Amino acid sequence: LPQYELLLRIPDHDGDAITASVFMPMAERMGLATVIDKVAICKLLEHMETENDSQSAYAVNLSSGSLHNPAFRQWLYQRLQSAPACATRLFIEFPEYGALINIQDTRDFIERLGKLGCHCGLDHFGRGFYSIGHLRDVRVRYLKIDSSFTRDIDREEDNQFLIQALTKAAHSVDIAVIAQAVESSAERNTLENMQIDAIQGSLTARPQPLKT
Repeated sequence: LPQYELLLRIPDHDGDAITASVFMPMAERMGLATVIDKVAICKLLEHMETENDSQSAYAVNLSSGSLHNPAFRQWLYQRLQSAPACATRLFIEFPEYGALINIQDTRDFIERLGKLGCHCGLDHFGRGFYSIGHLRDVRVRYLKIDSSFTRDIDREEDNQFLIQALTKAAHSVDIAVIAQAVESSAERNTLENMQIDAIQGSLTARPQPLKT
């Protein structure tokens, strides 16, 4: 299925968009990240339930706090049980560092979501090199290589070596690899030659408002 990712934005006083990378760290420190995650998921499911296109899949990122919050997880299970047609087209992503806080907790979360038909992936993979050995333990369906490694990959030989190693390790345990922030044909061609499974970035599509 074609996959779209939900990107969170908050308008500032001038109407410009503040990205999640700016406001989510503050939200986590203030204990508001789980509230934002709930709003994002509700908005996305509302869109999925009312849209005419039933052949598209959507990814949404969770904060580390939500990933390891029992009350939030229970809420998410119940919400997805009430929308089974959406659950099979939903991809839940969480940051690499968050998944490794408690691997067993993460595995239990992934397995329970899997029973509802929902898939999981690791976002911004590569920031913590120690995690390569835990790929088999986490049991996600795919990982997204962080943009700090994919940017200008056609000219960065050191990062080419790194991505090849990450891709080989992931494929050895049946995990697909997606490259983030791909913005040029040269980057795409280089990544394809390294057996990357998919790409995302402005080369494929520009962000668009979600209609609900």
